[in-house]
Amino acid sequence: MNPLTLLLSSPLWIALLFFPAAPQAATAPAAAPPAGPVTHSGGGAARAERGQVNINQASAQALSEGLSGIGLEKARAIVAFREQHGAFSRLEQLLQVKGIGAALLEKNRARLAL
Repeated sequence: MNPLTLLLSSPLWIALLFFPAAPQAATAPAAAPPAGPVTHSGGGAARAERGQVNINQASAQALSEGLSGIGLEKARAIVAFREQHGAFSRLEQLLQVKGIGAALLEKNRARLAL
């Protein structure tokens, strides 16, 4: 008998055709990220514990979530300023970003990192 004919006529082949592999057991969803500000810098663990956001590396989303009074539009302005002028060397340079004033800078000073 031809080996192919033998294979195709076997009950195992027929069972595989009509009963494909058993479904995988459902896996538990990934744990949610920790609440609070996110840092994207070297030494970030220590900064994250203190609730700081690195303004030279954080995304607009991370800036808006980690800083008080900073919405997504102001956060995007910070990122755009950083991309146009390079990394911030002093926190006071944030005052050059449209919409960031002295009161807002002081309100967030403890949360900011370079």
